Amino acid sequence: MALAIGLVRPFAQPQANALQTLGFASLALAAVGFRYHNGLSSLALALPFVLLMAQVFRPDSREAVALRMQQAMRYTSRVFGGGAEVRRSL
Repeated sequence: MALAIGLVRPFAQPQANALQTLGFASLALAAVGFRYHNGLSSLALALPFVLLMAQVFRPDSREAVALRMQQAMRYTSRVFGGGAEVRRSL
């Protein structure tokens, strides 16, 4: 399931895709750890929380920022668009 989610990427935000894929992969890893009674299961159950904490410091992806910038440019061209030249700088 982790491989399918990782390849298809059904969510619009890459952070959700990464978290979902790691969640399924760590669940499989935890099952192996429970089967062989080693500490691998504890590590596998903590991995999604580690990734989540890493994503807290970088909440936006480049795609989301680019989409917001594109929507802002569309808005400014609609508001100021009546034949007047609009200078856009990025």
